[in-house]
Amino acid sequence: MNELANFKVRESKRDKLAKMYLTLSPAIRSVASQTTIQHHLAECRFENMAMFIKSLEYNDRDPLTKKYGNFWYKLLSGRGIKHIGNLKHFIESICWYSALILRHDLWLFIDGKLEIKDAIKKLDRDLKRQLFTKKALKSRSFEDSIGSFKQSYHRQRLNLYCQQTLGSLEALMIIAMLQTQKYQHSRPSSAEKFAYGQFLYLFGYKYQALKKIEIGHKIALRFSGKSSLGTSDTLRQRLTYDFEKLDEIIAIGRNSKVENLDQFVSDEILKNILSKPNHLYFYS
Repeated sequence: MNELANFKVRESKRDKLAKMYLTLSPAIRSVASQTTIQHHLAECRFENMAMFIKSLEYNDRDPLTKKYGNFWYKLLSGRGIKHIGNLKHFIESICWYSALILRHDLWLFIDGKLEIKDAIKKLDRDLKRQLFTKKALKSRSFEDSIGSFKQSYHRQRLNLYCQQTLGSLEALMIIAMLQTQKYQHSRPSSAEKFAYGQFLYLFGYKYQALKKIEIGHKIALRFSGKSSLGTSDTLRQRLTYDFEKLDEIIAIGRNSKVENLDQFVSDEILKNILSKPNHLYFYS
């Protein structure tokens, strides 16, 4: 454990964070909390869940806190949080930096609760510097317009892909959705391809989300521009196949003992995507 674990969420922010989380759909709740606890263990350098639980100093004689040992393992395996008491305990126990993952706007964006123009305004400052022209930054008014974005699109999107963060995935989704929904570009656009690769990396490798197929379906819904999509067996089969191929890539990297497994997996995902021009990506 490092000192980051001691920076807790301020009490004044906890209720707002809990309220936001409870507005999310069950699948997004599952992925948001599972991603957050994985981030917390890694960021605060807990060797495993047992070490984290030990740091909370539960009293084995207290029935209320004794039950939380099992709660944390269920959370790590992908169980979403339904009860406000458990949710408040979760928020109180993680550090402020991990809470930034739980409250990330990507969850609202994927869930259809945040429109493009609002997502653009809420983007991280560093991402805005990467994406927008100096004129757009100076005006501090980011319209949902491709004209506000810098040129050299391929390099820009490649840079976003290489970051492999929740924020860069959101940025790629914004660009792709503007291209297809506002400017009628043909699908899949280059931004959609990079977004798909980042989706595979984040939820199939970095965070290994239980509900990753459901997340893929929700992103497909956002890209479609429709209010709803029927359950698509074809989409599920395609996502399942691509995650299985990702598992093969990970196994190859581990068996080969590559020096940087993260980089190897990221590069191989992108290589596979760019070599398949007929792939349907987020099509339903």
